[in-house]
Amino acid sequence: MINYKWLAIQELNDYDAKVAAIESIQDNIKRLEEEAENLHSTRYDSEPTQGGGNRREEMLISNISTRDEYRRNLNIVIGQVHAVETALKGLDARQQRILELFYIRRCRNYIDRLCEEMCVSERTLYREKENALKAYTLRRHGITEL
Repeated sequence: MINYKWLAIQELNDYDAKVAAIESIQDNIKRLEEEAENLHSTRYDSEPTQGGGNRREEMLISNISTRDEYRRNLNIVIGQVHAVETALKGLDARQQRILELFYIRRCRNYIDRLCEEMCVSERTLYREKENALKAYTLRRHGITEL
């Protein structure tokens, strides 16, 4: 049985890392494309390797395979980031801010900071956090609990 609340928290916690991963994956793909261009122009021995091809062919195949894997990963991560952003956009600014500081960009003294910023008690803040998380989970997964 899926715990959607836990899943939502994990998505929010991982959001910044996945945004950064998009750029990193794109850089890896670009680097591999450049390497592939160099492999096309570089001459390697024409001795067959164990698989029957030569080193150059094996390196090209490995490069293509790695790029394909990165492209699959990129599409998955872009989809995940988009889904989180779409769910967050459905929340009001206050709920977004609460989830941002609780899960996405937690900083030192974030509880005190939010209480002061929103002029609420800690107890009220935690109640609002639960409501914001429930609203996010509902928008993201269509269900909050079973």
